[in-house]
Amino acid sequence: MRAVVWLWLAGGTLALGGCRVHDPSSAGASAAIEMSRLTGVSFRTALGGQYIGAVNNGGGAVIATATAAREWETFSLLDVNAGSLVSGDIVFIQVGNGQYLQAWNGGGSTVNAGSDNQLAWEMFKLVKDSGGGTVESGDTVGLQAHGGSWVSAERGGGGRVFAYGGALGAWERLIISIRDVATDAAAGDAAEMDASTGADATAEPDASTNMDAPAGTEVSNGTEVSTSTDAAAGADGGSTSEFTLPYYRLRVEFVDQGDWATLRLADPGKVIKVRQMSVAGKANVLVVDKTEIGLNTNLGSDLTVVADYAIAPGALDAPFPFTIEKGGAGTVTVRVSSVAGATVTLLKEIVRQPRELAFSVDLSSLRGTPPIQAPLAPVRNMATALYYPWYFNYTWSAPALRDHPLTPYESADPAALARHIDQAQSAGITAFFVSWLGPGSWSDNVVKLLLAEAAKKNFKVGFFVETTGGHLPENPQIAVDWLAYIAKEYSDHPAVLKIEGRPVVQPWLTGWIPLDTWKQIRAQVRARGKDVWLVQDVQEFDYLAVFDGVRYSGGIKGLGERVRHYAVMADEPAAKVWIATAMPGFDERLLDDRGPNPRFIDRQNGARFRGDLDDVFANSPQWVNIDTWNEWFENTHIEPSVNYGDQYLQIAGQYFLGWVQP
Repeated sequence: MRAVVWLWLAGGTLALGGCRVHDPSSAGASAAIEMSRLTGVSFRTALGGQYIGAVNNGGGAVIATATAAREWETFSLLDVNAGSLVSGDIVFIQVGNGQYLQAWNGGGSTVNAGSDNQLAWEMFKLVKDSGGGTVESGDTVGLQAHGGSWVSAERGGGGRVFAYGGALGAWERLIISIRDVATDAAAGDAAEMDASTGADATAEPDASTNMDAPAGTEVSNGTEVSTSTDAAAGADGGSTSEFTLPYYRLRVEFVDQGDWATLRLADPGKVIKVRQMSVAGKANVLVVDKTEIGLNTNLGSDLTVVADYAIAPGALDAPFPFTIEKGGAGTVTVRVSSVAGATVTLLKEIVRQPRELAFSVDLSSLRGTPPIQAPLAPVRNMATALYYPWYFNYTWSAPALRDHPLTPYESADPAALARHIDQAQSAGITAFFVSWLGPGSWSDNVVKLLLAEAAKKNFKVGFFVETTGGHLPENPQIAVDWLAYIAKEYSDHPAVLKIEGRPVVQPWLTGWIPLDTWKQIRAQVRARGKDVWLVQDVQEFDYLAVFDGVRYSGGIKGLGERVRHYAVMADEPAAKVWIATAMPGFDERLLDDRGPNPRFIDRQNGARFRGDLDDVFANSPQWVNIDTWNEWFENTHIEPSVNYGDQYLQIAGQYFLGWVQP
């Protein structure tokens, strides 16, 4: 639906965030610039297939986490150039509450949906990835802020949206959808799919193939072959939900007959995940990642590498490009196939190619097949903090403390617990993970008091199980009893932090208990009738076969994406939650039991904390955990204190407020 909007210019100029643009058609009198309004517009990230949305329909953060375009993800475009929407037009993007998207400082920083203005910071240039011309539904586009940087969805989707992209790259490419907001939702979705793919659902792929083609011949769209390899992964799913990740699965078979060879993916931004399936032959060098398959073998020896690539649905919008680079000896053969359940369909084959070659694979035949749906953890953005319940009035006179709370307290005082919840919520923190030492312990009693206060304030409480304090590594049966108790005692409490109805539990030092022992622990807990959502604190992915998520430093590059996408191409797809941690500092130098080399991490007047949080938000967090709210002896607290006031709450709020989702 298009409407005409008139923007009145007094004296022929329009103020644009500190600059003034002259309208040469005016001669001192008021002039009007016609703007076209286009409603029912959404933007889907080309890489991750997630929709850009304004949290709470406007007024705060902009994120790219939804897998369907609902109210938060539907916008109106005001086209300053009027007429048809064409590449290069300047637009304002209006969200549901009537406010506008804004690139702070005109770009180079955050994007928010809380502006009431139509000025320079709210202006975006809409640019087609393929060049000029009219912008149609389904086109790949970018949004360039007034200062020249590009709107960018971190990791190509799954987190916050910024305006710091230096070019129209993988994180910046968006698929625009345009439909009348009055259209029936189901019909609108179907129309959007047709417009974005241009697919003919009745088209059949060419069933011909030529396995004996001469050297360098391209063979396209060929034979279906049945395979049992990884058949469990990739059952074709139904409709996309908010907590699934759609993808298509490509299989690449790369055969090198001596010397070195590299197969490069020219557009790795559309790759969600790669999985090495098999290697046959002796590899002197082997690299398999999102950008390439690189290998080297002895002259005269065959080396065959099979790798599967999960690609975003947006990759179907254009031929998928590859490049072969080859050493001077031998030849290479490349086969690219689609994988759907137990069916593998050959799409293209390059037979005995002796030289460098650039080629592409037409993926349009996949448009009639629904994408595979990988389950994602059914959670929304949340900020949490590790909470310690072991304080008494006499604690605050301990000589090992370098700092003290502004208001000294006892952990069992409901007034103190309520105050802590209020303070945490002021910074966007919506849950505590409480250090816990078993049924009937002091910590268990404080948990019950904390839950009573949390229930009044829409706050949540999870469990941080003290593995060594409870001697769990030496006696795994204690772990069974503790976890079963949490599941039975707390599953029905409304203030307990749960995923899929199970209390969220983080055992400390997960790796101190062998993986096989954890398997037995979990089996025995489930046998008692209820279960917990168990989160490991080690990087080893073997543990994720038993655990339901990872809590680890946000500074480990790529870890968040690996955890969130665990179910993609997995033999047993299961959703995992990624909890990235940040710490303001650490100081155990006054503790007598820490040995001759106690650890110290300088707070650097908040710079350390900001650096950790920057790393966290670059690592696609689902939840963020602060270590800690109130570990005063190790000086990791962010609770308001004598030394720091509320400095660290203020820093936390700058990152969490507007990011946390209800």
